[in-house]
Amino acid sequence: MQMNYKKISTFIVAVSLILPFLTSARETPKQNMQSAPDPICTRLVGSMKKIQNRLTENNTVLKERKQERTQDFKDNRKEHQDKLDEMRKQAAEVRTEAQTKLLALAKTDAQKIAVKDFIVSAKEAMITRHETVDTAMEAFRHGLDAISNNQQKLLEQSQETYKKSIETAFEKAKTDCEDGMAPETVKKQLIKSLQAAKEQLVNTKQQLKLSGNSVEALVKVRNEAIKTAADTFRTTMEQLRTELKTLLGATKDTNAENEQEDETIE
Repeated sequence: MQMNYKKISTFIVAVSLILPFLTSARETPKQNMQSAPDPICTRLVGSMKKIQNRLTENNTVLKERKQERTQDFKDNRKEHQDKLDEMRKQAAEVRTEAQTKLLALAKTDAQKIAVKDFIVSAKEAMITRHETVDTAMEAFRHGLDAISNNQQKLLEQSQETYKKSIETAFEKAKTDCEDGMAPETVKKQLIKSLQAAKEQLVNTKQQLKLSGNSVEALVKVRNEAIKTAADTFRTTMEQLRTELKTLLGATKDTNAENEQEDETIE
């Protein structure tokens, strides 16, 4: 009995010494399997970095395009204004020559006064036309700038929102992987979140296209104002010519103004 007790004691001691090694040997493969990340989860970090770099590049391109478009606006407007100023200058030279001929037609003091009054009234009519056109063009440009700035602001905000949504989706996927969620489930949820972010960005861009209607409205208002100014000027000049012809008592040409002067349309 004493011998059996000693044998059992010896066996327990031996087992107690060997057991930790056996346990360690059994648990190590399991722990290694649990710690080995799934390929899907492993690729998350790399994919996130690629997308962040691409979004950063896109934002840089947007800013460059904005600067180019702003400069193009300035260049185009200067070009249009220079053409308009040159046209008005040439028209003024034609009017001056025509007015000189009109003065030569006047023989009496009354006729000379009538011609001078005609020249003054014609000049006032032309100034009114120019002011109306300039006001219409300025309002159009301000409206166009406002639309452009709003579009750019909305686009930048949508890009920033999209970037944050992408980052949030990847961070959640990474956390889900670390918490032991099934990789396929992580993948499905990530794809769903990315699609939602993309749809939101597309919807914003579609809203930007609708702003084209606002531009068309600005163009319509501007063109109507310019047409009205031209029609008013033409009617005024016809009345002035009729009165001058009556005072001069002749049917000679009194076309002292260039009605064909055009106004630059952007």
